[in-house]
Amino acid sequence: MVNSIIKCLFFCIFFVTGYKANANELGCEFRPIYLNVKPGKHPYELGSASMNSELRDRLLMILRYYGKDAKALGRSKLGISCDLYADLDFLVSVTKKSLDKKWLEEHKN
Repeated sequence: MVNSIIKCLFFCIFFVTGYKANANELGCEFRPIYLNVKPGKHPYELGSASMNSELRDRLLMILRYYGKDAKALGRSKLGISCDLYADLDFLVSVTKKSLDKKWLEEHKN
């Protein structure tokens, strides 16, 4: 009985640790996030996960500029860590910067 409890405890520890590690991997698709200025609406609005390759490349450059892991998924999607969705203001900022030609020019590699 004690042996079964110990095995179960170890399994739970490894499961929880593995789950947390996977949450930090690039398991979510980036979706542009915009501030919603319409009164009475949710403050954030999600854009489409599919985007043109130019926008995807600009978003990828910005995320990497800020030291975030990201990768291109095919021609029109971007993979990011799911943890980034905890900071929607940051993702709104990234989305805005991807449309700001002046910022992009100033921060080119």
